[in-house]
Amino acid sequence: MHRFKTCAHEEKLETKKLVCLDVETRWNSTFLMLESALVFKRAFERLEEEDDKYKVELEKLKGTPNELDWHYVESLVHFLKIFYDATLKVSGSLYVTSNDLFHVIYGIACKLTKETSSKIESHKSMARRMKAKHDKYWGSFDNINPLLFIAVVLDPRYKLEYVCFVLDEVYGIEHGGIWTKDELFESVKGFLEVMFNDYSEMRGVTCESSSRSVGSATPNENDGSESVEDYLKKKFNRKRMEDRVGETTLSELGSTLPIDMEENFEEIEELEQELKESCLDDCTIMSDLVDDD
Repeated sequence: MHRFKTCAHEEKLETKKLVCLDVETRWNSTFLMLESALVFKRAFERLEEEDDKYKVELEKLKGTPNELDWHYVESLVHFLKIFYDATLKVSGSLYVTSNDLFHVIYGIACKLTKETSSKIESHKSMARRMKAKHDKYWGSFDNINPLLFIAVVLDPRYKLEYVCFVLDEVYGIEHGGIWTKDELFESVKGFLEVMFNDYSEMRGVTCESSSRSVGSATPNENDGSESVEDYLKKKFNRKRMEDRVGETTLSELGSTLPIDMEENFEEIEELEQELKESCLDDCTIMSDLVDDD
């Protein structure tokens, strides 16, 4: 190991990563092992040139890695990274993941479908086995919990248009499925309408209850403790609340149905990044103020 570190230093590999071995009981160990090996590729090549014992030991097995082997490792790392990143993303505990699950599941499905036609036979074989496993749980549109789609439908960056496009890529007739684009659209839209109706009923009951509560607690006429202006404001707000009871209808959903995606997708992401940076700046300022005190 000392000799290997020397080779890495001589190759000026500025990284804090270390080489690691595969562990059968850890799902991500193969990816981490190959990823770190690629980082130290030049160190391995130098070690082969300068350390005869290293070369002799590997010759007893399959020999030292050649350029073709490294190319294969690189392609395999790109393939496995999809699953590594996906698992990290949906298993996070410090942020919302419900809106990411849709992209992860169907992104993997599309990637596996593509890899089943790979020119690399080992990739093709592996992708087919993984695709069969994936389809066991996500292969039937009828078995999917529709809530998986709603978080994305309500996201202004994607909406119903994007959701139906992705579902068609996986379950559509043109891609080996049994569903037409219109059927997928109506199915997701129908579930959205059912959810909206349920929400409207719950909201109506809540508003009605609040209205009765407000109405039964009608304050006395101006008792001197509040101005006439404040009294009129309260009366106006009470009347407005009563008028809004049951106001939400299905037609409201129809007029605001999130179907088309926003065209300025990049602007939304830039705005999101600016907001994050702004929050960080505010936190830094507050931290400095605390330190000064």
